[in-house]
Formats: sequence, structure tokens, C-alpha cells
Amino acid sequence: MNLSDIFSIRNSASERHVLAYLMLTGADGYNIVTTILDKDDFQNDFHSAFYEKLETLVVLGNPILPAKIKMEFRQAGVFDVDFDELFDDMLDQRVEREEAIVHAQEVRNLSVKRQLLLAADKLSEDAYSASSEAELNLATDDLRRSIEVSERSRGEAFSFEDVASVVRDSGISLSASDDRTDENRIYCGLKDVDHFFNGFIPGDLLAISSRTSVGKTALATTMAFEIARHAAQRVERNSVSSPEEEMRVHYFISEMTIDRLISRILAISTGLKSSDILEGKLTEAEHSKLLSSASTLQSLPLNIYNLSSFDDVSLLAKLKQLGRFPGRKVVFLDRLEDMLFAEHDFFGQRNYDDFTRDLKYVCSQFGILLVATAQSGRSDGDESEIPELSDIVGEGSIEQRADIVWMLHREEFFHTRVIPPEGTNEFLSWRKQAELIYQQADLFVFKNRRGRRGRIDLKFLEDIPCFTDK
Repeated sequence: MNLSDIFSIRNSASERHVLAYLMLTGADGYNIVTTILDKDDFQNDFHSAFYEKLETLVVLGNPILPAKIKMEFRQAGVFDVDFDELFDDMLDQRVEREEAIVHAQEVRNLSVKRQLLLAADKLSEDAYSASSEAELNLATDDLRRSIEVSERSRGEAFSFEDVASVVRDSGISLSASDDRTDENRIYCGLKDVDHFFNGFIPGDLLAISSRTSVGKTALATTMAFEIARHAAQRVERNSVSSPEEEMRVHYFISEMTIDRLISRILAISTGLKSSDILEGKLTEAEHSKLLSSASTLQSLPLNIYNLSSFDDVSLLAKLKQLGRFPGRKVVFLDRLEDMLFAEHDFFGQRNYDDFTRDLKYVCSQFGILLVATAQSGRSDGDESEIPELSDIVGEGSIEQRADIVWMLHREEFFHTRVIPPEGTNEFLSWRKQAELIYQQADLFVFKNRRGRRGRIDLKFLEDIPCFTDK
């Protein structure tokens, strides 16, 4: 969650007044407003899109017909259920020229503040990762240059010092975003991971990436089970005093069937092989153990959904619905790149970057901890090499929106794919190396807005499959 999300700097009323003025005055009003702001200054995505639509009509010399615009927006189906109310509210406004100018200036001023807070957030992130004073000075110089470019492009008169001023006026220091109590943080049940991060903050976006079949879904499933199990234990101990303290885990699966996911959760709970559970290859004792575990799992606050039942718009609507319920929410999205099909905005193709932006915004607004898995792969090079940020499918989007990015790597997986002939020196060397890396998994923290980056050692149990502390 960046600083602009935390401070929620916006004035929706002023934005609606500006749009109402444009609908009533057409080109004359646009010529006044456009000297003050543009579509990027609107904090509300709907307002920004609406301004862009009005701008297009004016530039093309077409009349502004509210009824026609309203019909086109409704047919596009990409906005909140509050659309009709917002639209009618704008039509009811009667805004004079001087009043419209005041509102436009308010929208622009708040936009500048958001830009400065984003700049401050970027500087704080660079400061965390700087390994020397020279690197910190370089990050500071980059920030100054970016502000100077913005000044020249928009004719603004804000400076580097305004960054600190805006943050002070907001009443929260740069470090305040991490000033959360342990009770508000969410722990995943893997001790080394929880110790590294001191838990996770509601509203954050965590991206887990790896090569195919390395285990990112198994890691997500392990975390989902442990979070739900801990939440159920708190209820049993009467440690939950209000609905706001309750925890719900929601898991959206993509390629895997719900039955297979449940079998994996049962395997994690019992320590039995997932394949044996699916195929019914259990002894009488193991079967009794499975029944006992299944009975316990019914009380877990864990809901499972099939991601193929949602497109990008309905998924965002579902997350908003979940977010309105009391309590803390954790959402797991398996194979986020499967949402790349989202492209139906009539203003132009709605792309993956738009979707991840909206996804991050919804989770920030409703305090949802989102854990998303994403495929990484290369068109060239060795697949067994440790993946990089640029390898994530849906390039340049999810790793930018995410607060935390993990890269999961298992050398054992690639090492065992090619086995030399037995009895050869190559086989002896191969077996020695296989013994050294047996069940070894490396979790690389490539991005962390909250603090340090590095590597966490985990243990992978392939038969279940799940991850544990090493």
C-alpha cells in the first residue's frame, strides 16, 4: 500500500462538480477546465474515464448527449453498481463558471499532493534498499529530476521540499505506514517467513512467482491453510472478541479442480500423500485419520472459488463484496496471468495493467491482503536459473503494483529432470548433489516496500505437496 492509498487524498464532490459543468457547457466549459487539469488528475477511475469521454466528444465536435453517454457506459459494464446514482447526481448539479474553476483547482491541487506522496513513497523504498550513502544520494537526485520534469511538462511550481511538506500536512510520517500493531498483521504460519516480515499488512499485494511446476501453488495453499487454521484456533480459544477481529480466507483456483485442492489441504493437515488421498490408497488407520481431519477442516474459515467463473470485472466486484464484510480478509488468486483476457473497455482495450491497477486499488480500499501467484518464464536462456522480476508473465505490471514480490526456486526440481546413466562418474556426482539439495527450496524476496530483501530457506515436501520451515 503506497502513501497515496493510505491518505486517500481525494475530493469526489469536486470531481463531480467539474464533470457536471462540462456536461452543461460543452466546448466552452472544456476550454476553461482543460487549462487547469486533465484526466489523470481525477482520483476516481470512473470520473477519469468520464472526463476522457467528454473530452473526445468536444475535440471531435460532437454534441454531449447525457442520455446516450449513460447508455454507452452501462453497456460497457465496467463500473460500479453506484454508476446510475453518480450520473444522476452530476446531472442535478448547477455549477457556475467561477465555482467550476474553484473545483477544478481543488482537483488539480489534490492530484499534485498525490504525485508528491508517490514520490516520497518511491524515495522511502529506494532508501530501504540503498546499500550505501552514495546510492541514497543517487535515489534523492532521481527524485529531484522527476519533479523537475513534471514542473516543465505541466508548468507547476512545486519543488522537492514540497514532498516533506505534503507528508507533514497529512499528519503521518513516512514510517507511519508500518506503524501497525501485531494484532492487525497477518501471519502465514511459516516461522522464518513471519520472522522476516513480522507478518503482513491488510491491503498489501504479495506476488509469488516461479517457473512451471516449481511449487508456487503449493506454497499459496500451505499459507492459506495455516492462516485459516490459526483463525479457527483463535475462535476456539475465544480470543476473538468482535466480528472485526475474525479472519476469512478466500481461495480462487485456476487450473486445479476444487477436489484436488481439498485433497492437498487434507494432505497438509494429515501428512498423508495427496495422490493416495485422491486415489483412495489408504490403510484403515490412515482412513480414520483422514475422516477426523476432514471433520476439523469443516470449521476452517476457508472459501474456495473457481477462477474460471469470473472475468476481470466480476472478480473485482466479488472482491468488493467480500471486502464489505466485517473482519480481516485474505484472498489468494492462483495464476494471475490467466486474467490477461480482460479487454472490453469501449474507450480502448482494457489491458492487464489496468486490471492489476484496479486489483491493487480494491484491496487497498477494503483492507484485503491479496496473495497472487504468477508464472515466470524465459523465451531464451536456462529455465533452471533463478528467475528475475522481468521474467514474470504479464511483464511490467504485477511486479510494479505489488508491495512484495517473491521468487520461488527449487534447484532439486531441475536437477532431477535429467539423470545420468547409473554406474558412471556423472551419476555419482549427480547423486551427491541430489542428496545435498534434497527438499531444499529458496524463497527470494526481490521486492519489499516494507523493509529488507533477501533469501529465506524453506523445505519442500513433494508427496503432500507443501512447504515447511527448514
